[in-house]
Amino acid sequence: MKSLNQVLASFALVLCIAAGSALACGCGGMPGETFESIVAGAMNTSSMVFQGEVVGFEYRKGIRDEFDSGRIDSADRPLGYEKMVVKFKVESWWKGDLASAIFLVTGQNRYSDGTRSTNSCEFDFQKGKTYIVFADLNKAAAMPQTNNCSSTREAKDEYGHADAIRKVLGKGTLPNKQIVSKLKR
Repeated sequence: MKSLNQVLASFALVLCIAAGSALACGCGGMPGETFESIVAGAMNTSSMVFQGEVVGFEYRKGIRDEFDSGRIDSADRPLGYEKMVVKFKVESWWKGDLASAIFLVTGQNRYSDGTRSTNSCEFDFQKGKTYIVFADLNKAAAMPQTNNCSSTREAKDEYGHADAIRKVLGKGTLPNKQIVSKLKR
């Protein structure tokens, strides 16, 4: 006969899987919205909008995650974690601080037990590719963050959406400040 702890652990696992499915990322729009109004709305509601190339990724300790800060391991000890951060070399700004490089926090965590997690709304950036990014401040992490529901997309997308976004946004401003990078090589 299984112990009560094994039964509870199995039940918790089933609940986590079901909750993950129920909390899948859903992006909604308003009926009758035009592409231009969606982009203009994203510009107005975003804290920063820029175009930049992904030049690296790193995990950092000490970035607060409001959902994972209370996880414990199998021995009921706090499970430490690091947040993945993506670094961009900024080519132009439409809204924001005009730095030549910027770091965005992601929803991906690496835990002290070797496991990793991410969420369904996470934008999948790839090193060496250039993106138009619409980001907001993640208050828990005190860093900017974006997701799949924003208008963020690859700058050379196959559908021409990026060109249409640039047309709505107009000419961007070149970065004019240097920031010190702590990105590990």
